[in-house]
Amino acid sequence: MSGGNVVTAVVTADNHLNRYYDRMSPQRLEVRRRHLRRGFHQAVEYAVEHRVDLFLQAGDLFDTPDPRNLDREFVARELGRLRAAGIRVYGVGGNHDTPKQRTDQGGALPQGIYSELGALHLFEGDGVPTEMVDVDGLRVAIGALPWSPLVGSGHDPLEGVDWAPEADLGIFIFHHSIEGHIFPGANEAIVARASLDRLRNTQLVIAGHVHHGADWRMGPMQVLIPGATELMTFGETGVPSFSVVELVRAGGVVRLDRIKVAHQARKTLTVRTTDLGVADAERDLCAAIIRRVEPSCAPDTMFRLLLEGPVTREGYRELDLPRLFAFGQAHAFHFDVDSSGLFVQDELGQTAAGGVRISQREELAACADELICATEDPCERGLLDETKHAILAFYESEVPA
Repeated sequence: MSGGNVVTAVVTADNHLNRYYDRMSPQRLEVRRRHLRRGFHQAVEYAVEHRVDLFLQAGDLFDTPDPRNLDREFVARELGRLRAAGIRVYGVGGNHDTPKQRTDQGGALPQGIYSELGALHLFEGDGVPTEMVDVDGLRVAIGALPWSPLVGSGHDPLEGVDWAPEADLGIFIFHHSIEGHIFPGANEAIVARASLDRLRNTQLVIAGHVHHGADWRMGPMQVLIPGATELMTFGETGVPSFSVVELVRAGGVVRLDRIKVAHQARKTLTVRTTDLGVADAERDLCAAIIRRVEPSCAPDTMFRLLLEGPVTREGYRELDLPRLFAFGQAHAFHFDVDSSGLFVQDELGQTAAGGVRISQREELAACADELICATEDPCERGLLDETKHAILAFYESEVPA
């Protein structure tokens, strides 16, 4: 533990334990979930080894409001280690682990059971709940804005919130994007930077939700976005990590370190039909693509293949995507194919506009994928995925050769 006028804390967020992945076998899904647990475990391991004062979790500890018992037990063991080491734990729910309505799980967060047992102080409810903590004689105020599904796009969750605790140090936690640091194309509630100015006598602001970590100063205030402890989806940037913060009575945050967490390997490969040999592509387009893919595949790699460029109608008709997918699943940990970048070239060499879907099958698949992406319920995802494949199989059996 730190002593005197110093407070140390490990800060983490967006661990997304129990995350579900479409079209991943149960065996590989379990391995994938071990990778997710590893990041949270490393944060706890660091806290225990370095005997920090506080362990702060800024939401989306779980990926759903109803995680499996295995992941619940894992968190219970990790929180037990922190409690045994005398480290106090504080957290909030996120948009993934907070029920969207009170009829879902009775409106209760999965973290609530640990709060009832005294292993975690969970900030929830209305207003700005605040806890006063004594750390070796220092009065530390920890406040939070619990995540609410009722705050929609175009709103500032911190609008009208004034927080000025009478304490030696102030720490404020929430689970929202901050203006200037949001998901690409985000359509959600965003905290304005000007709203942070109303958090007076606050030396550290912690914001979960965005997976790419960042930090910056606003006068005496340190803003910290810890980021995720694993790469969750393709296209995410940054390095998975958790943070270590040191605060002092007079100077606020005097140390901020990011501790990197090893993540599962990922690979995105773009194959353009114009780069394939004409003779090979005409003879067997699928085989030509596989030859491009094979050198980049590895048993532990999450692999995404993007297909782009013109293709003849005959070539597209004969493109055996199930065969390509089966090859990828056999040679990579997880394999995904995106063929939306392909477009038909007619006999005169004219092409459809790029990005336009070229078959009813593509439209059906795209509609199903949009529904799958719109839900966070793993059971619903599984049912939608099965329905998608059943519809596509029926459609293909009805299409004349």
